[in-house]
Amino acid sequence: MTFQSQVSAKQGFGVPGDLYSNQARRAEPFAVDTATEVARMMSVVSEGICTPGGAAGAVLAGVIFNPKELVNKGSNGNPLEASLDVAANEQVSCLLEGELIISVPADAAIGDAVVYAEADGVLSTVAPGTLLPGGTQNAYGTIRRFTADAGGAQLAVAHFDVPVIPAVDAI
Repeated sequence: MTFQSQVSAKQGFGVPGDLYSNQARRAEPFAVDTATEVARMMSVVSEGICTPGGAAGAVLAGVIFNPKELVNKGSNGNPLEASLDVAANEQVSCLLEGELIISVPADAAIGDAVVYAEADGVLSTVAPGTLLPGGTQNAYGTIRRFTADAGGAQLAVAHFDVPVIPAVDAI
């Protein structure tokens, strides 16, 4: 038996969708109109209904968070397998403001802006001052901490502050 000879300086700190700090947060409940995953940006379809992604000008519902409150149905035919899948018509909590652990497809830097894909709400990052890539929109998030492991997982802590668009009453 061999003993551990190295300790990683970058330790994992959670699962995508987990809250990172106990700072003030704003969140709202929604039902998802189509299957998606935890830690995706959602936009409002109608009262209490959200959908992944959203084009420019969409009213954002927030990022699906708190995977531990969701029913885990497993995946690949194994009901006990861990999964971040969210079924259609499932109730979710969407974070508008607060710090959340997200998964990003490429390395990120502290201070990078968080953007989302209009088609499916997948989060990614861009350097500050960079033009938004085609098919993405501002997710109103900023990377506060980033770690990548040898297995290729990139986890980041993002602070979100999604603006709430007030309703306008007709006169």
